[in-house]
Amino acid sequence: MSAVGQLIRAHRTRLGWNQRELSKRAFGDASAGRLRCIDRVEKGLLDGDARIDQLVVALRIPTEEYAAAQGHDEQERAATACRNASQRCDALLTLRVAAGVYMPVAMPQHLSEDELVQRACEQTSNRGFAGHLLLPSGIGVWITREGVVSHRTERRDDGGPGSIHMRYEGRPLSSFE
Repeated sequence: MSAVGQLIRAHRTRLGWNQRELSKRAFGDASAGRLRCIDRVEKGLLDGDARIDQLVVALRIPTEEYAAAQGHDEQERAATACRNASQRCDALLTLRVAAGVYMPVAMPQHLSEDELVQRACEQTSNRGFAGHLLLPSGIGVWITREGVVSHRTERRDDGGPGSIHMRYEGRPLSSFE
Protein backbone atom coordinates (compact mmCIF):
# COMPACT_ATOMS: atom_id res chain seq x y z
CA MET A 1 0.00 0.00 0.00
CA SER A 2 1.31 3.46 -0.82
CA ALA A 3 1.92 6.16 1.77
CA VAL A 4 -0.68 8.42 0.11
CA GLY A 5 -3.24 5.59 0.21
CA GLN A 6 -2.50 4.94 3.89
CA LEU A 7 -2.80 8.66 4.64
CA ILE A 8 -6.18 8.94 2.94
CA ARG A 9 -7.50 5.80 4.63
CA ALA A 10 -6.26 6.99 8.06
CA HIS A 11 -7.94 10.39 7.71
CA ARG A 12 -11.14 8.81 6.41
CA THR A 13 -11.37 6.38 9.33
CA ARG A 14 -10.43 9.11 11.84
CA LEU A 15 -13.41 11.13 10.62
CA GLY A 16 -15.61 8.02 10.79
CA TRP A 17 -16.47 8.11 7.09
CA ASN A 18 -16.88 5.08 4.88
CA GLN A 19 -15.86 5.21 1.24
CA ARG A 20 -19.39 6.15 0.16
CA GLU A 21 -19.42 9.18 2.47
CA LEU A 22 -15.98 10.29 1.24
CA SER A 23 -17.12 9.92 -2.35
CA LYS A 24 -20.19 12.10 -1.73
CA ARG A 25 -18.12 14.81 -0.05
CA ALA A 26 -15.23 14.78 -2.55
CA PHE A 27 -17.02 14.15 -5.85
CA GLY A 28 -20.65 14.96 -5.12
CA ASP A 29 -21.87 11.43 -5.83
CA ALA A 30 -21.20 7.85 -4.82
CA SER A 31 -21.21 6.09 -8.18
CA ALA A 32 -19.51 2.73 -8.61
CA GLY A 33 -16.68 4.35 -10.55
CA ARG A 34 -16.01 6.88 -7.79
CA LEU A 35 -16.04 4.16 -5.12
CA ARG A 36 -13.65 2.08 -7.24
CA CYS A 37 -11.37 5.11 -7.54
CA ILE A 38 -11.24 5.57 -3.76
CA ASP A 39 -10.59 1.88 -3.25
CA ARG A 40 -7.74 1.92 -5.79
CA VAL A 41 -6.21 5.02 -4.17
CA GLU A 42 -6.31 3.43 -0.72
CA LYS A 43 -4.72 0.24 -2.03
CA GLY A 44 -1.95 2.24 -3.72
CA LEU A 45 -2.96 1.24 -7.25
CA LEU A 46 -3.72 4.77 -8.43
CA ASP A 47 -1.31 7.67 -8.08
CA GLY A 48 -0.68 10.98 -9.77
CA ASP A 49 -4.39 11.50 -10.48
CA ALA A 50 -6.30 14.79 -10.06
CA ARG A 51 -9.02 12.87 -8.19
CA ILE A 52 -6.56 12.28 -5.35
CA ASP A 53 -6.34 16.04 -4.87
CA GLN A 54 -10.13 16.16 -4.50
CA LEU A 55 -9.94 13.48 -1.81
CA VAL A 56 -7.18 15.35 0.02
CA VAL A 57 -9.23 18.57 -0.01
CA ALA A 58 -12.39 16.79 1.17
CA LEU A 59 -10.49 15.15 4.04
CA ARG A 60 -8.69 18.43 4.90
CA ILE A 61 -5.29 16.76 4.93
CA PRO A 62 -2.49 19.29 5.62
CA THR A 63 -0.39 20.05 2.54
CA GLU A 64 2.94 19.21 4.20
CA GLU A 65 1.61 15.83 5.37
CA TYR A 66 0.40 15.04 1.84
CA ALA A 67 3.71 16.20 0.32
CA ALA A 68 5.66 13.98 2.75
CA ALA A 69 3.55 10.95 1.76
CA GLN A 70 4.10 11.71 -1.94
CA GLY A 71 7.85 12.00 -1.33
CA HIS A 72 7.88 8.64 0.45
CA ASP A 73 6.02 7.01 -2.45
CA GLU A 74 8.45 8.53 -4.96
CA GLN A 75 11.42 7.17 -2.99
CA GLU A 76 9.80 3.71 -2.98
CA ARG A 77 9.28 3.85 -6.76
CA ALA A 78 12.91 4.93 -7.28
CA ALA A 79 14.20 2.13 -5.02
CA THR A 80 12.08 -0.43 -6.89
CA ALA A 81 13.36 0.84 -10.23
CA CYS A 82 16.93 0.57 -8.98
CA ARG A 83 16.37 -3.01 -7.80
CA ASN A 84 14.83 -3.93 -11.15
CA ALA A 85 17.66 -2.31 -13.09
CA SER A 86 20.24 -4.34 -11.23
CA GLN A 87 18.67 -7.64 -12.27
CA ARG A 88 20.24 -9.36 -15.24
CA CYS A 89 18.46 -11.16 -18.06
CA ASP A 90 19.52 -13.89 -20.47
CA ALA A 91 21.14 -12.79 -23.73
CA LEU A 92 18.81 -13.13 -26.72
CA LEU A 93 19.37 -12.45 -30.41
CA THR A 94 16.29 -11.74 -32.51
CA LEU A 95 16.67 -11.75 -36.29
CA ARG A 96 14.32 -9.82 -38.58
CA VAL A 97 13.53 -12.33 -41.31
CA ALA A 98 10.89 -10.20 -43.04
CA ALA A 99 8.52 -7.40 -42.15
CA GLY A 100 6.75 -8.57 -39.00
CA VAL A 101 8.57 -11.94 -38.98
CA TYR A 102 11.20 -12.37 -36.26
CA MET A 103 13.27 -15.40 -35.34
CA PRO A 104 14.84 -15.83 -31.89
CA VAL A 105 18.32 -17.34 -31.82
CA ALA A 106 19.68 -18.92 -28.64
CA MET A 107 22.91 -17.34 -27.44
CA PRO A 108 25.42 -19.01 -25.10
CA GLN A 109 25.06 -17.59 -21.60
CA HIS A 110 28.67 -18.08 -20.52
CA LEU A 111 30.18 -15.47 -22.88
CA SER A 112 31.12 -11.91 -22.00
CA GLU A 113 29.05 -9.08 -23.48
CA ASP A 114 31.76 -8.24 -26.04
CA GLU A 115 31.90 -11.86 -27.15
CA LEU A 116 28.09 -11.96 -27.39
CA VAL A 117 28.10 -8.89 -29.63
CA GLN A 118 30.82 -10.41 -31.83
CA ARG A 119 28.93 -13.70 -32.15
CA ALA A 120 25.66 -11.86 -32.92
CA CYS A 121 27.40 -9.84 -35.65
CA GLU A 122 28.65 -13.09 -37.18
CA GLN A 123 25.15 -14.64 -37.03
CA THR A 124 23.49 -11.68 -38.76
CA SER A 125 26.09 -11.43 -41.52
CA ASN A 126 26.07 -15.22 -42.16
CA ARG A 127 22.27 -15.36 -42.36
CA GLY A 128 21.77 -12.01 -44.09
CA PHE A 129 19.19 -10.70 -41.60
CA ALA A 130 19.27 -7.60 -39.40
CA GLY A 131 19.08 -8.35 -35.71
CA HIS A 132 18.67 -7.11 -32.17
CA LEU A 133 20.79 -8.50 -29.34
CA LEU A 134 19.51 -8.08 -25.79
CA LEU A 135 22.52 -8.25 -23.49
CA PRO A 136 22.35 -9.56 -19.90
CA SER A 137 22.77 -5.99 -18.63
CA GLY A 138 19.56 -5.01 -20.44
CA ILE A 139 21.30 -3.01 -23.16
CA GLY A 140 19.98 -3.55 -26.67
CA VAL A 141 22.43 -3.81 -29.59
CA TRP A 142 21.04 -3.29 -33.09
CA ILE A 143 22.96 -5.03 -35.87
CA THR A 144 22.63 -4.55 -39.62
CA ARG A 145 22.39 -7.49 -42.04
CA GLU A 146 26.06 -6.90 -42.90
CA GLY A 147 26.99 -7.67 -39.27
CA VAL A 148 27.76 -4.10 -38.20
CA VAL A 149 26.47 -2.60 -34.93
CA SER A 150 24.27 0.34 -35.92
CA HIS A 151 23.30 1.63 -32.46
CA ARG A 152 22.60 0.70 -28.84
CA THR A 153 19.63 1.36 -26.58
CA GLU A 154 20.03 1.78 -22.85
CA ARG A 155 17.99 0.02 -20.20
CA ARG A 156 14.91 1.89 -18.99
CA ASP A 157 14.63 3.27 -15.45
CA ASP A 158 12.03 0.63 -14.51
CA GLY A 159 14.52 -2.13 -15.29
CA GLY A 160 13.12 -3.23 -18.63
CA PRO A 161 15.16 -3.47 -21.81
CA GLY A 162 15.65 -0.40 -23.95
CA SER A 163 12.62 0.69 -25.92
CA ILE A 164 12.38 0.06 -29.64
CA HIS A 165 12.75 3.07 -31.91
CA MET A 166 11.93 2.65 -35.58
CA ARG A 167 14.66 3.83 -37.92
CA TYR A 168 14.96 4.40 -41.65
CA GLU A 169 18.40 4.81 -43.19
CA GLY A 170 19.87 5.36 -39.72
CA ARG A 171 17.48 8.16 -38.80
CA PRO A 172 14.81 7.69 -36.13
CA LEU A 173 11.23 7.81 -37.40
CA SER A 174 8.69 9.95 -35.57
CA SER A 175 6.32 8.12 -33.29
CA PHE A 176 2.82 7.27 -34.46
CA GLU A 177 1.18 8.17 -31.14
